[in-house]
Amino acid sequence: MGRKSSDKIRIKNKKKLDEIVSKLKLVFSKHGTSKYTMDAIATEIGISKSTLYQYFSNKDEMVDAVFDAFVNEINLIKEIIHQNKITYKQRYIDFIAAFSKFYSNISISFLKDIIQYHPTIWQEIKNINKTFSEIGNQFYKDGVAAGEFNEIGINAIKNTDQYLISILSNIDFLEQNNLTIQNIFDNYYQLKLNAILKDK
Repeated sequence: MGRKSSDKIRIKNKKKLDEIVSKLKLVFSKHGTSKYTMDAIATEIGISKSTLYQYFSNKDEMVDAVFDAFVNEINLIKEIIHQNKITYKQRYIDFIAAFSKFYSNISISFLKDIIQYHPTIWQEIKNINKTFSEIGNQFYKDGVAAGEFNEIGINAIKNTDQYLISILSNIDFLEQNNLTIQNIFDNYYQLKLNAILKDK
């Protein structure tokens, strides 16, 4: 089933909608989506069921709105790369810190539910990862040209980016090894940072 744009949500009060989506982000990202009915969601975020239905006709619309909110956050993080007045090293460090904060509340349960029950969103997540990989590759090339990054080979970087998304898709592996999304990204980007930065 295709993903409906959250633009189609019946907006009664933009400020109230933003408040609801903010609360939904916290609940879904921590506990996942599959365990909740509309009644349970309304109770969890502290509003009446009738109020919830003023903004969303079903849970899928809520998941779409939460995902769109996450995409907005990711787009803000992406802008860090383009802050040309800052060194490549500092931009990369700031980028890692921002992503680490972003992923700090994303649980395996949420990721598992997205993969299993919302395949269209999962495909969009993989597309976002691909876009970020391409942006990162160009950033790396520019950093090499500026003399700030080691030249370790663009193919090696592409392969590690692809490996990252394969790990995130392997829920059993994540659960068996007691890994969190934040652990994975922190370790991944720190390894890349250590590999590409030149010793001063």
